[in-house]
Amino acid sequence: MKKVYTITFHKANNHGALLQAYALQKVIEKKFKTEVLDYDNKYISNSYKLFKPLNGDVKKSILQLIKDMLNMKKEIIRKIYFNKFRRLIKNSEKINSVSEMTTEKFDNCIFVTGSDQVWNPEITNGLDPVYTLNFKNKNIKKISYAASAGDNKSLSNYQNDLINIIEQYDSISVREESLKELLANKIKYKKVESVLDPTLLLSKEEWELLAGEKRLIKEKYIFVYSGDEPDYFYDVINKMAIENNLLIVYFGRRDRKNKFKGRKKSCYEYGPKEFVNLVKYSECVVTASFHGTALACI
Repeated sequence: MKKVYTITFHKANNHGALLQAYALQKVIEKKFKTEVLDYDNKYISNSYKLFKPLNGDVKKSILQLIKDMLNMKKEIIRKIYFNKFRRLIKNSEKINSVSEMTTEKFDNCIFVTGSDQVWNPEITNGLDPVYTLNFKNKNIKKISYAASAGDNKSLSNYQNDLINIIEQYDSISVREESLKELLANKIKYKKVESVLDPTLLLSKEEWELLAGEKRLIKEKYIFVYSGDEPDYFYDVINKMAIENNLLIVYFGRRDRKNKFKGRKKSCYEYGPKEFVNLVKYSECVVTASFHGTALACI
């Protein structure tokens, strides 16, 4: 049986990133032996450190340091939850560079890059050769599954380089229809398809098994999952909460606390498993996130 290695953002302390990595592995392991390639892109992982790297602006660096100190306890607890969830995902031995992917131990294996924005150079600090499978080895099959470049604008200076790389793939699929159209017009000898995000490949029953039967929040609540949004986003939530006497459960830190009126509770520390639980037992979900929408629909 061939072994499949997926390459994705499994080191990021981001709920969507971890949930799609978990889902893709669950689907693949139904037919293949599989592991997530344990690669750490430092540009990504540095953004999740307890203390962010300081820049040349003294005032901004001091403010960032103060902010990090105020949130340190929450960040430590959050990291514990995420690391606990990572133990549900099977990882390979650690690799540090693309050259290690060409060694004989990977011969006759399949590399699958995706999902998530593995082709977004703004996230990976240029086109990362690991995430783009930019190496030569005829004994290895290369596949992209639901790979993304975000809104495609990030590819403006990298488009030709990416096309030259993925033309060597055995199979190409992407997450967004817009990326499919962009690549299909440039790649002549390979079919490019758009496919479902991995979170949509698991059944409701499989996600409920992960969520568990015990509610994390006993009372009825609205679950809010988003970044910084316009004022009307919070107006809608506050109106719904007051009219229906619901607690507002959100994932923001102290900087979003004042956006909500009435009863509220931050669950910023919780990891991906708890995220699924909060979605499952909520009265409704208000989100500007793709993965928040996907899990809510399921």
